[in-house]
Amino acid sequence: MKNILVPIDFSIVAEHATRLAMELAKSHKATLHLLHVMQYSTVSPLEPDGTFAATTYEKSAVERTLREGEIKLDNYFGKMNIYDSHVKKVYGLGDLEVVISNKIDELDIDLVVMGTQGTSGVKEVFFDSNAEKVVRNALCPVITIKDQTRMEDIKKIVFGSDLIYTSDQVISRLKELQNLFNAQLYIVRVNTPDNFERDKVIRQVEEKISLKLDSENVTIQTYNDVNPEKGLRHFADEHEADMIALGTHGLKGLSHFFAGSIAEDLMNHTSKAVWTTHLK
Repeated sequence: MKNILVPIDFSIVAEHATRLAMELAKSHKATLHLLHVMQYSTVSPLEPDGTFAATTYEKSAVERTLREGEIKLDNYFGKMNIYDSHVKKVYGLGDLEVVISNKIDELDIDLVVMGTQGTSGVKEVFFDSNAEKVVRNALCPVITIKDQTRMEDIKKIVFGSDLIYTSDQVISRLKELQNLFNAQLYIVRVNTPDNFERDKVIRQVEEKISLKLDSENVTIQTYNDVNPEKGLRHFADEHEADMIALGTHGLKGLSHFFAGSIAEDLMNHTSKAVWTTHLK
């Protein structure tokens, strides 16, 4: 792991994410990029190529917004006592989701760490949090936390999987995650009434995954519950896990509205750290 990105909005949860990311970067000799995205709305007409023909006034406003953002990030570095040369200031202007996606590609980011408040009830159907958007679209793994979290706090990780379609890329990223925290890893398939698999099939898959992971600190098992999200939360609680990990399909639009995302549901309904990676 060489590059870690933390989007900053100067909230308490952003501070939690910064502290955890600083620990990870120091432990693994990685560069930490703290990103402040400034949003600016223009009323100028669109050019034929889709760009805005900003007026002189608007250009001045953008420059002022950028200067203010630089001052905020400078003050944030002071508040957090950040003087390490391996921690970089990164700025972006525009839509948060697009800027983060571009920075992940531009800076060759290996991991994003974000703070999230989480929501509940009807609100989470109609309004996406910033963290949810990043989880849905980021091509690299994302860790979201709600509370202050230290590296040493992550001792047990539960990864939710159907086992049958666990790709080599996901297994490789799981190895990296386990090594990142030197943690015990539980790989759990939640059997539900609508998605039940026979023990014989599961055992065959378990053996293949065990060989690929090649680690003594890995446990693979099934757990019965009414749905995957509740099953993972219940299993994690029963085993006193510190992080829940899983893959996300990155559903959008109507597909996301009707099907939802287990990863995003967990972000909203658990106080534990959540690690996600895209399934391919």
